[in-house]
Parts: sequence; structure tokens; C-alpha cells
Amino acid sequence: MQKKELENSLFSYISRIRIKSCYFIENEAKKRGITLSYSYMRIIIILYFNKKLSMKELTKKLGRDKSTVTSLINKLEAEGYIEKTLSDSDKRMTYIELKEKSQEIIDTIFEISEIFHEKVVEMIGEEDTETLYKINKKLLDNWNL
Repeated sequence: MQKKELENSLFSYISRIRIKSCYFIENEAKKRGITLSYSYMRIIIILYFNKKLSMKELTKKLGRDKSTVTSLINKLEAEGYIEKTLSDSDKRMTYIELKEKSQEIIDTIFEISEIFHEKVVEMIGEEDTETLYKINKKLLDNWNL
């Protein structure tokens, strides 16, 4: 692949869309007083829908390595958003769940999600947005790490 072709490759487009999307989400969050980066908000969203997960389960859902997730979790715990507990039956197993403080920002995160959705629809239209959902779902469902 030529260097010029790489700039316009799927690899490049997906990477740049991710960066711009995270920037947009984080900027909207800052406007509303949330200083967490997208990675931290993603953990809060996952825990909101799953209530309580082991570190192993959370790491799998995030698609990140254990050391990265541990670092993210430690910061969220220090800021009072989540709580870690050891399993009663297996002390090697750590569970993560949201604390009440997280509830204060959940509605705002959902609001930002709606704004993001509206922005995408504004740029590419409703039909292409639905197609984008289908394509992304297919990629996620079939991408085995």
C-alpha cells in the first residue's frame, strides 16, 4: 500500500473518526462539568447496564488489557465513582460496581449520547446513520480478539 493510499484507508478513517468522536464527547462533557475522558465514561456506561462485573468481565467488555483497565478503575475509585470488592468465595476475584456519585453524571452521559447521535444524523442523514449502526454492529460482533 502506498503512503498516500494509507491516508485514505479504512484504517485511517476509523482512527480519525474515533479521535474526533472522543474529542466531541469529552468537549460536551466539559461543558456540563464532567472532566472524565471518554474511557472513564465508557466504564460508567458499561457498569450502569451490568450493575456489577468482575475485573475480567469488564476488561473483556472494554476490549482493553488488564493493566490499562486497572489504572482506569483505580482513578474512578479514587474519585468516588466506583467501588471495588473482593469475592467472598475467591479472594483473587475483584468486582466493580457504581457508587451513588456515578448516578449524578449518568443522565448527562445519556444526554451527550443523544447530542452525538443527532450530530451524526445531521452530517449523514437518518438512513446512513442506521446503515452505520448495522455495519458497526457487524464489525463488533465478528471481531474476535
